[in-house]
Amino acid sequence: MLANLLSVPKSDPEWSSFSFNNRLEIDRVNQAILAQYGIDLPGYPLDPINWSQPETWLEYNAQSHIAFNGVLGLQSVDLLAVDLKDPKQLSAWINLNYLELFDAQAALQI
Repeated sequence: MLANLLSVPKSDPEWSSFSFNNRLEIDRVNQAILAQYGIDLPGYPLDPINWSQPETWLEYNAQSHIAFNGVLGLQSVDLLAVDLKDPKQLSAWINLNYLELFDAQAALQI
């Protein structure tokens, strides 16, 4: 459920829930794009997060957003420039990530 992506994760279990739900929502968008546009977007390993390389996870997540936004003609924001340990930056990032998925799902009417 998309609303699960609004909570700012503060613990390992919350991050696990976030990454699981984030992947599910990106998969929903990608499946709708395949069904509606006939475009099969690449899948990236988004769950679980490899905490030994969080920058790789951020890159995969950003690439997912760039791909679906490109098909849908939606604006992408920089989802790479974030310090996940800074509460203010993390909160802003969570909101931007959510808004891009919300806009994509609205455009796809899913």
